[in-house]
Amino acid sequence: MKRFLLAAAICLICLPKGMAQNVAELLSPDSSRTRGSQETAAATDEESASLAEALSGYRAPAFPLTHFAVEPVASQHQIVWTQATPRQAFRVYVQRSFDGQSWHEIAAMVGEPTRKPLQDWSYLDPRPEPGPNFYRLRQVTADGRSVLSEVVVAEACPGGSHLTSLFPHPGIFGTRIHLQLDSPQAVTVRLLDSNRTLLKDIFQETAFQGNHDVDVDLTDLPGGLYLCEIEVGGQVATRSIRR
Repeated sequence: MKRFLLAAAICLICLPKGMAQNVAELLSPDSSRTRGSQETAAATDEESASLAEALSGYRAPAFPLTHFAVEPVASQHQIVWTQATPRQAFRVYVQRSFDGQSWHEIAAMVGEPTRKPLQDWSYLDPRPEPGPNFYRLRQVTADGRSVLSEVVVAEACPGGSHLTSLFPHPGIFGTRIHLQLDSPQAVTVRLLDSNRTLLKDIFQETAFQGNHDVDVDLTDLPGGLYLCEIEVGGQVATRSIRR
């Protein structure tokens, strides 16, 4: 009996406070079986309601990626990504959009489970359109489960290109803009609200030839829709960001 009570006491340490109290009262020699049963049932109902409420807002994880980017190659776009290896056969579909709303599959890749936890993939889009090109991935496993990745946006501009990465968590902490410049260019990045009112200047200087990353931090802003205005060499592009 002493061994049982000791084991019960250890288990109670790991239980939530309310549940631990109910179990302790059940184990107490002073409590009646009826009162203990009623309180346990009430606690169970309350916990079930809390669990149901928590699960109602649960969002399934997106495509398990550790890296996702678009790299300009001459007039083409190289889509590269690193993904967790599924435990079953799978396909990856590369999707493209010109407005971020209507998506079309432009490539399909077939994969098999391996002992490697991560796999590197790439696809060369030979015909990106002028203006913004939105890319995302859709993975379908052998059991029919389908998940989508986040989105990256690539756009060519005079003297180089810029990529707006909405990966891995769009709008929670911010976004990252990757600049690939063929020559020194005047670059300005501004953050606007949905009415196009300037909130803050993110970046404003002449950037040298090469690669540059500009982080847009949204942590100090309330939830909502924001606009990121990117000006490179006198050409302006606008990206929507939802916090």
